[in-house]
Amino acid sequence: MATVTETMGDAAAGAETTYSMMPGDTFTGRLDDGLDENWIRTQLRAGLTYEINLGRGYHDRHRRR
Repeated sequence: MATVTETMGDAAAGAETTYSMMPGDTFTGRLDDGLDENWIRTQLRAGLTYEINLGRGYHDRHRRR
């Protein structure tokens, strides 16, 4: 498992993102404002179940709207 940190600039909000992670990895990033989005590329296998925890920052951001 690895920790992927948004240190090389903003994680682009689209398919052109340069950030990627595998199941079991952790992504740490920053949302600059209420409209910012961080996209992270991953590969998932059909037939498996994945748990995705969006963390406190995501929930706080959407509660303010």
